[in-house]
Amino acid sequence: MRKHERKTDQELFQQLVLEFHGLRGVRFLSIITHLYVNYFVNELVCREFKHPEKVIDDKDLGEFNNKLSLLKARGFFDGQKELEKNVELLTRIRNYYAHNITSKGLPMEVSDRVKELKALPEFKNEKKGFFAPFLYGNELEDLFRVHAIQTILVLAKEARS
Repeated sequence: MRKHERKTDQELFQQLVLEFHGLRGVRFLSIITHLYVNYFVNELVCREFKHPEKVIDDKDLGEFNNKLSLLKARGFFDGQKELEKNVELLTRIRNYYAHNITSKGLPMEVSDRVKELKALPEFKNEKKGFFAPFLYGNELEDLFRVHAIQTILVLAKEARS
């Protein structure tokens, strides 16, 4: 298990702007989002467990959904139902594309899940233009981007605390 470079909130935000810039389509956005969510779930496991390598490096325990279950059992998501729901929805969207590799367009199943994503309370006081770098004019993709970025930033902040 490797330790990773830590970024400040501002550095992470700038990295996300660059990473998400120009990406079009929920399919590609969901893949990049999942990379970040998985990374910060690993960081949370490192924070929450005395011997995180026994979770992360384990063939069964190290699976993404099992790490989420362990975090839930530790109470990580207590009082953060919107965050928990977003992580689950983002994972289901990504899984749809992973298991329907030839799918074209935006299936209703994915569209419905994007619409279920929630704005996180940590961002209720942000200035109106805070997420402007992620808006490209496609309502559903923009909704996905903003809620995915919020979810990533909250997971990152929690992993550092």
